[in-house]
Amino acid sequence: MLANPTTKEHYEKYARLAEVMGIDASNYVPVGEYDKVLQEYLEDQHLNGIPLKTWDRWGLSIYGRTNRMSISELVSLCKHVTIYQFLGANPVFCAYSPERHITLKGFKQLSAIAGETWQELSKNGEIDRDIIDVQRMYKLWREATENRFYEWGIRRTPGAIFGLSTNT
Repeated sequence: MLANPTTKEHYEKYARLAEVMGIDASNYVPVGEYDKVLQEYLEDQHLNGIPLKTWDRWGLSIYGRTNRMSISELVSLCKHVTIYQFLGANPVFCAYSPERHITLKGFKQLSAIAGETWQELSKNGEIDRDIIDVQRMYKLWREATENRFYEWGIRRTPGAIFGLSTNT
């Protein structure tokens, strides 16, 4: 389960563009195999470890379907479908501000995602496997998620998981 911090506006813009253009990257992206792309994402949520020329090539290949979008917008679109369709990340909306607080809605989304993941693991019997392995996997997921939020500049407040904003 992946949770990706983003603004609602950014997410909706590129989700709508992907829909209108008919881009479906749920099974394949021309930037790499799932495990490789996932590893790149866990190291850097912006996928900057994948060479820019790879993103440019993909963006240019869909340029003909666009209404003269810039190459940087096409790269953003390609990264969006890679993160949300191919990797299956869930968006967690953050307020856009210099301080970048996670919104209350985003925090609720993140909590719901974690709850759904736990229920899914329970239903599939995966909770019964070695509890140390489950704890280790959760710790890695939590650290990767927190690091993505820290990289985004979402501040952590004492006694709270993440700094909260009442903006939704």
